[in-house]
Amino acid sequence: MKANFVKQQSGILVPASDLDAGAISAILNGYEYEVDITVPVDPAFFRKFFGLMRFAFAHWRSDREFFDERGQFESFRKDLLIQAGYYNTFYRLDGSVNIEAKSLAWGRMESEELHTAYHAVRQTVIDTIFPDWDAQRLYREMAGFM
Repeated sequence: MKANFVKQQSGILVPASDLDAGAISAILNGYEYEVDITVPVDPAFFRKFFGLMRFAFAHWRSDREFFDERGQFESFRKDLLIQAGYYNTFYRLDGSVNIEAKSLAWGRMESEELHTAYHAVRQTVIDTIFPDWDAQRLYREMAGFM
């Protein structure tokens, strides 16, 4: 399981989002867990990128119910990356093509490519999630992501 946390001044780690809060419900009290901590190169940009995707997901899912909301968000996030052109293509044993979203992990994508991916995903969100919104409403709702 992967989840994002923010360290508070008190030293306590708190979930970075509601989806992350749901992930920790699987953690049992009284057990010891091994944690691999990584720090993004630019945490503010990373939060902005994932904030954009969470914002788009919230509008896209408004009239849908899911068995596994966290899993659905992961699928949604990957679909946005694929539609924005950030994917790898692989061939399967049967010869069919498999397309997988590129990883946003900080060690796997250079900063410039990550910023370019952000702008491509933002345009994909505008084109696919909000195609009928007028420019003023779009700017007002997405001002923090522009």
